Amino acid sequence: MKKMLTSIIFSILFFTSHATSQEMDIIVNGSLKGSTNAIAQLIAKDSQSGKFNGIELNAVAPGNACKGFSLVKQRNGDTFVTYYENYYQLVAKQKNDPACPYVSFKEATPIVSYVQALYLVVKNKTLEDFSNQKLKIGYSGSGPEQDWHNKLNQKFGQDHTFVGYAGSSKMRAGMASEEVDAIWTTYRHFLKLKSLKDEYTIVLRTMDTVDVDAPILAKHFNDDTLSRAFFSGWYVFNDKNQIAKTISSSLEQDVKNNTGEFGTYANNKKLILFFDQGTQLAMEQSLSWDQ
Repeated sequence: MKKMLTSIIFSILFFTSHATSQEMDIIVNGSLKGSTNAIAQLIAKDSQSGKFNGIELNAVAPGNACKGFSLVKQRNGDTFVTYYENYYQLVAKQKNDPACPYVSFKEATPIVSYVQALYLVVKNKTLEDFSNQKLKIGYSGSGPEQDWHNKLNQKFGQDHTFVGYAGSSKMRAGMASEEVDAIWTTYRHFLKLKSLKDEYTIVLRTMDTVDVDAPILAKHFNDDTLSRAFFSGWYVFNDKNQIAKTISSSLEQDVKNNTGEFGTYANNKKLILFFDQGTQLAMEQSLSWDQ
């Protein structure tokens, strides 16, 4: 009788725990080797270790951003987690390519967002040189950066040459070979250049997220429309039962305590993170690439 009672209790607990479990996909909108997939896999591991109160995420990585967003388009009405980046959204909207679709995140709920400011990196140049000489400036891309470049030229009073590279690594190589005089890049890529030669410096920055001795672009020219940053993060589509809040609260605690897969990764990479939904949504608007 005692053995049978124990078996019944175990069965009740087993079925209760599985009944309350929520399984869903975390769709990777990025390459298999990039940080987007790396973070998705870490968050999925955290979920499978029981950190999200019964919410289990399965990472689905179709191979690149275009395939990921195509998959998102097919999940109409489903609840899932996926990745957002302000720069990609604008480029996709401009290109209007069905194979690489634009997806509106207007109704999605943010979990965690992070920001990467941009830095004007030079070698043997000063900020004054941008007003006194015509220079070659490199960008990782050739879309909306061109409009920004033209705005900056007006502020500097010079017709600087725009050089668009297919990716940050190629842009960094262009800077190292002195193919260009300066590049707009993230702090991570600045550090990679710095590790090759300790001759690179930052003369301008778009935000004050990292303590660097350089003016902030918008303040320097007294023009807020010049602000730019890569703003990205993870969102829940068709949020139910406060899934986004549950995951967000858990990740925030892990970052604070340097625990969990994502928490330790975020601290090691020194990611600048935001968990407050109001702040996240406001930054999405203020850091839009198309302003």
